[in-house]
Amino acid sequence: MGFVEEALKKMISVDSQLEGEIEKLKENMGVCMSQLSTVMEELGRLKTFSTRLEMLEQTRPEMQNQADQEHDAVWGSAAAYSTCPSPFTRIANECFYVSTDEMLGWEDARRECGRLGGDLASPRNLTVLREFLGSVQDPPEYVWVGGTKQDEGTWVWTSGPQAGVPIDMSKSTWNEEVPSGSGKCMGLFGQSSYRAYNYDCKERDFFVCQYLF
Repeated sequence: MGFVEEALKKMISVDSQLEGEIEKLKENMGVCMSQLSTVMEELGRLKTFSTRLEMLEQTRPEMQNQADQEHDAVWGSAAAYSTCPSPFTRIANECFYVSTDEMLGWEDARRECGRLGGDLASPRNLTVLREFLGSVQDPPEYVWVGGTKQDEGTWVWTSGPQAGVPIDMSKSTWNEEVPSGSGKCMGLFGQSSYRAYNYDCKERDFFVCQYLF
């Protein structure tokens, strides 16, 4: 009888150990299932990414074609302005013409420039305009340009993209001791490397026109 009881005890002990192992297996299985679920989600995301990548590859030729068309349009527009209409001469990115046929007051000079399709010169870079005047054969001593003194006393350019832009008032722009007096219109003086001066707007001088894009 003791033998049977001992055997039963061992069986119960083994059964209890098996139940413990089974519980551990269930826990491990739960962890595995959770990890598997995570892996499946990541696979789903990769599949979506792959699909989007394929779509981008399919549309890339169309996008490249559109970019090429836009590039051609931009450079085509630039090419359209690669030359200046007569009688203007292209210097850097601007077009100038110096009139030496007739001396006019500042307002009349501006109207004459308008008749040619431009306005009195209001350069983005005054050095470029000076280089142009220096390249002209028999350049005039004085020329009107498109700068005026406003009622509040500031000097500004008058035309094109520069309209309303303040003029640099340093000595790199102006002659010594100018602007001074009551002159409200701006010209350039050849014997001073075409630095600026101010005169009465009715003073008659030659002038520089600028074609405006």
